[in-house]
Order: sequence, then C-alpha cells, then structure tokens
Amino acid sequence: QALYLMNSTFANTHARLTAERLLGESADDARRLDLLFRRALGRSPTKTEAAAAERFRTEYRKTIESLGTGQKPKNPDLAAWTAVCLSVFGSSEFRFVE
Repeated sequence: QALYLMNSTFANTHARLTAERLLGESADDARRLDLLFRRALGRSPTKTEAAAAERFRTEYRKTIESLGTGQKPKNPDLAAWTAVCLSVFGSSEFRFVE
C-alpha cells in the first residue's frame, strides 16, 4: 500500500495541491508543517517529527539544487513541500484509522 501510494498519480497530485496551499497560507515553515499535520493527521507534529521533516525538506532541497539545469523543477520550494506532504500521506497514521 505504501509503495503504491508513493507512486500514485492521485496521491502525488494531491500532495502538490496541498503543498501549493501551504505555501500560499504561510511564509513560516514551522507553521506550514503544523498546518499539514493538523489537516492530515488531526494533530501537531512532535518535536522529533518536526525536526525529521525539516531535515528531509532541507536535504531534498539540496538534492534539487544539485540537479542539472534541465532536471530542476521550476519551483524548488514547491517540490520540497510536495515531497513532505507525500511522506505524511504515506505514513501509517494517515493510511489507517485506529
């Protein structure tokens, strides 16, 4: 399920749409992450989750910056936030109701 979700056109489209919304709502990355977690999981991220998400986003952004000109996305922030959103959508907490 997780692999299917990560490769799903539907999930990727909605991750991008969610990232666009987050980028439009706040300029503060911590606020964006809190909004994402509240909407997707119904709670704020823990300190550990927030730190992991920030590391992931930063590393993802560095990877994007190292790509050749023809491979770089037009909006690196959107690409990085889309990846964060997709990772939250792929979490077991999002996929399963307890």
